[in-house]
Amino acid sequence: MATATKIKKSALGRAFYLPPVALAESGAHQSPIAKKIELIRCGTFFHEQYGKLEITPAILKSFVKNFDERARKIDLAIDYMHNSEDIAAGWFKKIYFDEKSKALYAEINWTSNGEKVLTEKEFRYVSAEFNLDYQDSESLKKFGPTLLGAGLTNRPFVKGMEPVVPLSEGKNVLQVMSPEDMTKAL
Repeated sequence: MATATKIKKSALGRAFYLPPVALAESGAHQSPIAKKIELIRCGTFFHEQYGKLEITPAILKSFVKNFDERARKIDLAIDYMHNSEDIAAGWFKKIYFDEKSKALYAEINWTSNGEKVLTEKEFRYVSAEFNLDYQDSESLKKFGPTLLGAGLTNRPFVKGMEPVVPLSEGKNVLQVMSPEDMTKAL
């Protein structure tokens, strides 16, 4: 906490000043929204519609390969609640498989509306959308496991994933001293 320093006594009482505070450069801001997000992790999952889904490192590495080679021939979006026909909350810049955590991660460019709904904590999680046997609709070429996109959600199918935005902003909160505390600090 910054310590107040007494500078002079005036007719109005004592005056204090605090050391200078570094402000962010114009346009810069600290966002609690993750730019790197966990999309999906390895494991065996049981889905009501699709039955047993086994997500392996080979499947996640195929997602990366097909993303890097632009198998879908479009930019991949993060939408709202898996509604791919509506506006995007963000766009994938890069995806990669982390060997240590056995999870697929993505770097995201959030849209202004995507940032807004995340900042206001309307959504906390992301849910990957994929096809384990993707085939191009024009060339009929088969690509195998391919990431299609993802949706912002509050109830992801795969549990235990990192949230896109934390519930609290942390402990970097400005602490204001009362006049009595300032006097004691001197």
